[in-house]
Amino acid sequence: MLDDTKTVAVVGAGPGGLIAAKTLLHSGRFKVTIFEKTTTIGGLWAPGNLINPQMRTNLCQFTNSFSGLSWENVTPHRNGDSAMIYPFAWQVNEYLQQFYHRYIPDDIVRFSTIVTRAELVIGDEKNSQWRISTSGPSKKDETHLFDFLVVAPGCFSHARMPTWLPSFQEETRSPCPILHSTQHQEIADMIHNKSGTGSKFLIVGGSHSGCDIAVDIALQILSRTHRHSQDDPEISFLSSRKMVTLPNLLRTDDQNHCGFEPADLKMYNRSNLPSDREASFTYSLFSPEVVQNTTKMLLGLKSGGDNTLDLPEVDTMQLNAVINSSFSQMVQYGAVKTLYGTLNSLQVSSKADQVIATIETVHGQQKEVDGIAGVIFATGFDASASISFLSTDVKKAMGWDEQNPALPMVLDTSFLSQNMNVPNLAVIGFAAQFWGAMEMQARAATQAWTKGMFVPDETERKSVAKYWEEIRQVSKSNDRSPLSPNPFADYMGLMEQAARELDLERVDGSWGSKEGAIIPARYVDRSSTAAEKQEATQQIKRLQDLRLSIENTNPFLAKAVFSALLGTWYATTEETNDQGRFRRREFRFHPRIPTDIGYDYEYYASEDCLHDEEHMVFRFTEGSNHVTIWKADPDHHATLGDPAAKLDFIFPTDDGDNNYVNARLLRFTPPNQADGGLRHAANWGFEFVATELKKFSVKMLSDDGQERSIVTWARA
Repeated sequence: MLDDTKTVAVVGAGPGGLIAAKTLLHSGRFKVTIFEKTTTIGGLWAPGNLINPQMRTNLCQFTNSFSGLSWENVTPHRNGDSAMIYPFAWQVNEYLQQFYHRYIPDDIVRFSTIVTRAELVIGDEKNSQWRISTSGPSKKDETHLFDFLVVAPGCFSHARMPTWLPSFQEETRSPCPILHSTQHQEIADMIHNKSGTGSKFLIVGGSHSGCDIAVDIALQILSRTHRHSQDDPEISFLSSRKMVTLPNLLRTDDQNHCGFEPADLKMYNRSNLPSDREASFTYSLFSPEVVQNTTKMLLGLKSGGDNTLDLPEVDTMQLNAVINSSFSQMVQYGAVKTLYGTLNSLQVSSKADQVIATIETVHGQQKEVDGIAGVIFATGFDASASISFLSTDVKKAMGWDEQNPALPMVLDTSFLSQNMNVPNLAVIGFAAQFWGAMEMQARAATQAWTKGMFVPDETERKSVAKYWEEIRQVSKSNDRSPLSPNPFADYMGLMEQAARELDLERVDGSWGSKEGAIIPARYVDRSSTAAEKQEATQQIKRLQDLRLSIENTNPFLAKAVFSALLGTWYATTEETNDQGRFRRREFRFHPRIPTDIGYDYEYYASEDCLHDEEHMVFRFTEGSNHVTIWKADPDHHATLGDPAAKLDFIFPTDDGDNNYVNARLLRFTPPNQADGGLRHAANWGFEFVATELKKFSVKMLSDDGQERSIVTWARA
């Protein structure tokens, strides 16, 4: 045991730095100083940083949290709104602000201070220290000595761009903007102020951010009118990896009802693992069979089958899984076009003053895309740049490899946060970015520095280091298929093994230890205060209440249906056209930015009613179980009158088909009528296969409640 207070420097005040500082302070053994280069805490989530404040998280609030603070106790911000199940980025920042004010003393943070160098001053085993050089607000350089160093500047803080791009920009005056996906304000300006001869936006990189950007650009373009047109600017999405997109709501395992639940709560459920043994952290390269089975599993979650027709048949491509509820529908609607390959170069056409992109397809062919109006690189981040201040000797000791910017150093200890060659350094949130994993890393480093106990054991550390080297070698090869979508994706195994090896107290609530969703709040330190344990207990209680509501009333039915409606639907009628063919009707759900801030999502809908066309606006608010419908004027599509009706969703009965969701269409009538202002005018039925809506039917009712007509709508 250490018998005196030691000093720790923490670099970065984002989620990783905050949880590290909180954990170290709680032990009572450390004097902590946080160096933050900006003027506020929050890291990526801070206002004005790399994340659009209006972007929603792709993991739910229970996963994006720490055990010591329940989202329920985060003070509402902006109009008194509390965070929904998938918070906005600005709400995540509010969570971090609350966490900071609760657990971190103000006087330990040095804002506007950049760490310029960190080197190890070698003494004897007990006296090795870190010499930290900083540059503060006055630009005056200072030097400090610390016993331990936590590096948590975030592996997402430095955008990665192609190595050939700077020379292109120096040699050529590009007529179109070339941006990174983190430049969200510039991207919005680019779309709004599009000029020149280009008509295509090229998004490079099959990542979460790339999908988000593609959907966001498409939504802004589609919001200009009330229907998709061939004259709209084209959005091309270029990916070098096989990409499977999943919605953020997946089907529950309920065999009697059609239900939906947050994707991460389903995928990270302890019940998915064998109950006859403890869960431990696993990792390995993918064999061809594992690639195939994983692809089928992901497509099964999405569409109920193993159809891979939409994926390129190339065995050397890395698989990638992305959570985005609108991307697939935007592609199907024609608003986004997917391409598979690698962007080799950009050049400016002297004839038309246009930017031309040269793409090498996955089959090795060269393809040109001309008329580029803007290029957005969603090519990830250079993790090595955010730890460039470490001295050369330290980097070398940690197995530095500059050719692997995503995994530049080997972190084989303390759940992917330490290296035994430099035991007084911890790197939080690099190889595992889940908030729960960062909390486990902070606990492991604190245990190592207070008790001298490093986890896992030496045998497993060697195994992790070996796997790390295998990842590096495959990353440099032409065949990247052995790489999993996330090389360290076994979140459940890491959390469960860490809880055992760190001897944490479990907070299981009404669940057994081998069931229920794995979230940070399920594990607390045995030395946690009563208030901290109460926060964790409160989170588990809220999650289990949500689980019960999913089983009994399913609060996500309306959202799942609303998301799945995007696009064009068709119905065949008995009426024939001039050629004697049966006439097809269209029902188009055209997405657009909500025209009323009281709603989160909106469609401009137009229904072909044989002899005329009805125009409506469908609106949905997060957390509600209904969709409101408003009459619209096609000549003034942004102007609406009073609401005309609403779809009220009904939880299915046990005797119904577990692939169906039903809703009542209730028309608004004068409140003085006998029906009290709402008349049951129709029944809508939605048929799902997994998460995909295959068809829906509208059964109109007469005044006495009898069905008088049925129209069934399906995709083309």
